[in-house]
Amino acid sequence: MNAPADSATEDSKQVSNQRPSKAASQQISNPSKKIVGITIAYTAFFLITLWAAYNNHLPLRWLSQFPNYDKVGHVVLYGIPTYLGHRVLRLKHVSFLAQRLPLFPALFTLFTLTEELLQGFSPYRTLDMGDMLCSLGGILMGYWIAQRAGSRTSINRKAPY
Repeated sequence: MNAPADSATEDSKQVSNQRPSKAASQQISNPSKKIVGITIAYTAFFLITLWAAYNNHLPLRWLSQFPNYDKVGHVVLYGIPTYLGHRVLRLKHVSFLAQRLPLFPALFTLFTLTEELLQGFSPYRTLDMGDMLCSLGGILMGYWIAQRAGSRTSINRKAPY
């Protein structure tokens, strides 16, 4: 009669070994205040940069000293918020048309495509396929780094008990 109880105990040990520790669960379920604070600050910087670009207030004389500043800027400018947003939303993925899509990067991609297309209507901006590709490359890079950083947290490791 002890065999079923032992079997059940073994099964529960196997299941408990697959669960993340309480600290790891809290780490992924509650983004750190530091990440949230950086995200808020970067969002303000990003919006000010967009405003400056649409109102011809970018420091182009200074920026033009750097080779390919525009393309590098798009990769960095869009990669950082993708990383931060994906981390703040705890690497959340959603199902869409039988595909699992990362929520923040997918929404930010839609925003980016819309914003890049709207540049064609601005007197100070130009619609440029190279800029769009660099922005999308930044989004992919930010997503990849966030996923990698998320997989390195203890949430994906077995609990030590």
